[in-house]
Amino acid sequence: MMKSALLAAALLVTVALPATAQSTVVVLVRHAETAAGPAEDPVLSGVGEQRAHALALALAGADVAAVFTTQYARTGGTAEPTATAAGAERHVVQARREARADHIREIAERIRRDYAGRTVLVVGHSNTLPQIIEALGGPVVAPIADTEHDRLYVVTLDERGVRLVASRYGS
Repeated sequence: MMKSALLAAALLVTVALPATAQSTVVVLVRHAETAAGPAEDPVLSGVGEQRAHALALALAGADVAAVFTTQYARTGGTAEPTATAAGAERHVVQARREARADHIREIAERIRRDYAGRTVLVVGHSNTLPQIIEALGGPVVAPIADTEHDRLYVVTLDERGVRLVASRYGS
Protein backbone atom coordinates (compact mmCIF):
# COMPACT_ATOMS: atom_id res chain seq x y z
CA MET A 1 0.00 0.00 0.00
CA MET A 2 2.85 2.39 0.83
CA LYS A 3 4.33 2.02 -2.66
CA SER A 4 1.06 2.76 -4.45
CA ALA A 5 0.36 5.79 -2.28
CA LEU A 6 3.90 7.02 -2.84
CA LEU A 7 3.57 6.53 -6.58
CA ALA A 8 0.25 8.38 -6.58
CA ALA A 9 1.80 11.29 -4.68
CA ALA A 10 4.78 11.41 -7.04
CA LEU A 11 2.45 11.39 -10.02
CA LEU A 12 0.33 14.10 -8.41
CA VAL A 13 3.33 16.36 -7.91
CA THR A 14 4.60 15.72 -11.43
CA VAL A 15 1.22 16.58 -12.93
CA ALA A 16 0.93 19.69 -10.79
CA LEU A 17 4.41 21.02 -11.59
CA PRO A 18 4.65 24.26 -13.53
CA ALA A 19 3.36 24.23 -17.06
CA THR A 20 5.16 27.52 -17.68
CA ALA A 21 8.16 29.24 -16.20
CA GLN A 22 5.75 31.65 -14.53
CA SER A 23 4.04 29.05 -12.33
CA THR A 24 4.72 28.94 -8.63
CA VAL A 25 4.07 25.54 -7.07
CA VAL A 26 3.57 25.24 -3.32
CA VAL A 27 3.43 21.76 -1.79
CA LEU A 28 1.95 21.80 1.70
CA VAL A 29 1.94 18.96 4.24
CA ARG A 30 1.32 18.60 7.93
CA HIS A 31 4.25 17.37 9.99
CA ALA A 32 4.62 13.60 10.21
CA GLU A 33 3.71 11.47 13.23
CA THR A 34 5.43 12.38 16.49
CA ALA A 35 6.91 10.43 19.37
CA ALA A 36 5.48 10.71 22.87
CA GLY A 37 8.04 13.26 23.94
CA PRO A 38 9.45 15.53 24.85
CA ALA A 39 6.00 16.96 25.55
CA GLU A 40 6.82 20.59 24.70
CA ASP A 41 8.51 19.79 21.37
CA PRO A 42 8.14 16.15 20.30
CA VAL A 43 10.39 14.67 17.64
CA LEU A 44 9.21 12.33 14.89
CA SER A 45 8.35 8.75 15.73
CA GLY A 46 9.73 5.89 13.65
CA VAL A 47 6.58 5.98 11.53
CA GLY A 48 6.98 9.74 11.18
CA GLU A 49 10.56 9.35 9.99
CA GLN A 50 9.37 6.85 7.37
CA ARG A 51 6.73 9.33 6.23
CA ALA A 52 9.33 12.12 6.00
CA HIS A 53 11.45 9.93 3.72
CA ALA A 54 8.38 9.02 1.66
CA LEU A 55 7.77 12.75 1.16
CA ALA A 56 11.33 13.23 -0.08
CA LEU A 57 10.85 10.40 -2.57
CA ALA A 58 7.52 11.81 -3.74
CA LEU A 59 9.13 15.22 -4.35
CA ALA A 60 12.40 13.92 -5.81
CA GLY A 61 11.74 15.33 -9.29
CA ALA A 62 9.97 18.48 -8.19
CA ASP A 63 13.05 20.76 -8.06
CA VAL A 64 12.13 22.12 -4.63
CA ALA A 65 13.88 25.49 -4.21
CA ALA A 66 12.90 26.23 -0.62
CA VAL A 67 11.40 24.63 2.45
CA PHE A 68 9.41 26.52 5.08
CA THR A 69 8.90 25.08 8.57
CA THR A 70 8.09 26.29 12.04
CA GLN A 71 10.57 26.23 14.92
CA TYR A 72 9.29 22.87 16.14
CA ALA A 73 11.27 19.64 15.77
CA ARG A 74 8.35 17.82 14.14
CA THR A 75 8.15 20.20 11.17
CA GLY A 76 11.91 20.39 10.74
CA GLY A 77 12.19 16.60 10.95
CA THR A 78 9.49 16.14 8.33
CA ALA A 79 11.16 18.61 5.95
CA GLU A 80 14.77 17.50 6.47
CA PRO A 81 14.97 14.61 3.96
CA THR A 82 13.37 16.69 1.20
CA ALA A 83 15.47 19.78 1.92
CA THR A 84 18.69 17.76 1.97
CA ALA A 85 17.90 15.79 -1.19
CA ALA A 86 16.87 18.93 -3.10
CA GLY A 87 19.58 21.21 -1.75
CA ALA A 88 16.74 23.58 -0.91
CA GLU A 89 16.99 26.81 1.05
CA ARG A 90 15.54 26.40 4.53
CA HIS A 91 13.39 28.96 6.27
CA VAL A 92 12.06 28.77 9.82
CA VAL A 93 9.06 31.01 10.37
CA GLN A 94 8.18 31.31 14.04
CA ALA A 95 4.71 30.04 14.92
CA ARG A 96 3.16 31.59 17.99
CA ARG A 97 -0.37 30.92 19.12
CA GLU A 98 -0.99 34.62 19.78
CA ALA A 99 0.35 35.65 16.36
CA ARG A 100 -0.94 32.86 14.09
CA ALA A 101 -2.21 35.33 11.47
CA ASP A 102 1.26 36.92 11.23
CA HIS A 103 2.87 33.50 10.70
CA ILE A 104 0.41 32.63 7.92
CA ARG A 105 0.77 36.01 6.21
CA GLU A 106 4.59 35.93 6.38
CA ILE A 107 4.81 32.51 4.70
CA ALA A 108 2.41 33.48 1.89
CA GLU A 109 4.16 36.83 1.30
CA ARG A 110 7.66 35.32 1.24
CA ILE A 111 6.63 32.62 -1.21
CA ARG A 112 5.00 35.15 -3.56
CA ARG A 113 7.88 37.62 -3.27
CA ASP A 114 10.96 35.38 -3.15
CA TYR A 115 9.94 32.18 -4.96
CA ALA A 116 7.71 33.20 -7.85
CA GLY A 117 8.06 30.69 -10.66
CA ARG A 118 9.63 28.06 -8.39
CA THR A 119 8.58 25.10 -6.27
CA VAL A 120 8.36 25.39 -2.48
CA LEU A 121 7.55 22.93 0.31
CA VAL A 122 5.69 24.14 3.41
CA VAL A 123 5.59 21.79 6.41
CA GLY A 124 3.13 23.09 8.96
CA HIS A 125 0.48 22.15 11.45
CA SER A 126 -3.15 21.06 11.28
CA ASN A 127 -4.28 24.48 12.52
CA THR A 128 -2.25 26.55 10.02
CA LEU A 129 -2.13 24.70 6.67
CA PRO A 130 -5.73 25.46 5.64
CA GLN A 131 -5.19 29.16 6.37
CA ILE A 132 -1.88 29.23 4.44
CA ILE A 133 -3.69 27.75 1.44
CA GLU A 134 -6.28 30.53 1.71
CA ALA A 135 -3.57 33.19 2.12
CA LEU A 136 -2.06 31.98 -1.16
CA GLY A 137 -5.44 32.57 -2.80
CA GLY A 138 -6.65 28.97 -2.65
CA PRO A 139 -10.08 27.75 -1.60
CA VAL A 140 -11.26 26.85 1.88
CA VAL A 141 -10.17 23.30 2.71
CA ALA A 142 -11.54 20.93 5.30
CA PRO A 143 -9.92 21.00 8.73
CA ILE A 144 -7.14 18.49 9.31
CA ALA A 145 -7.79 16.05 12.16
CA ASP A 146 -5.11 15.54 14.79
CA THR A 147 -4.76 11.94 13.60
CA GLU A 148 -4.10 12.88 9.94
CA HIS A 149 -0.50 13.15 8.82
CA ASP A 150 -0.79 12.06 5.20
CA ARG A 151 -2.52 14.96 3.48
CA LEU A 152 -0.60 16.60 0.64
CA TYR A 153 -1.81 19.79 -1.02
CA VAL A 154 -0.39 21.33 -4.19
CA VAL A 155 -1.25 24.98 -4.83
CA THR A 156 -0.28 26.27 -8.27
CA LEU A 157 -0.19 30.04 -8.85
CA ASP A 158 0.11 31.33 -12.41
CA GLU A 159 -1.53 33.49 -15.07
CA ARG A 160 -4.55 31.16 -15.07
CA GLY A 161 -5.16 31.77 -11.38
CA VAL A 162 -4.82 29.55 -8.34
CA ARG A 163 -5.43 25.81 -8.47
CA LEU A 164 -5.47 23.31 -5.64
CA VAL A 165 -4.94 19.57 -5.78
CA ALA A 166 -5.41 17.57 -2.58
CA SER A 167 -4.10 14.06 -2.10
CA ARG A 168 -2.50 11.76 0.43
CA TYR A 169 1.00 10.32 0.57
CA GLY A 170 3.12 7.75 2.30
CA SER A 171 0.43 5.56 3.85
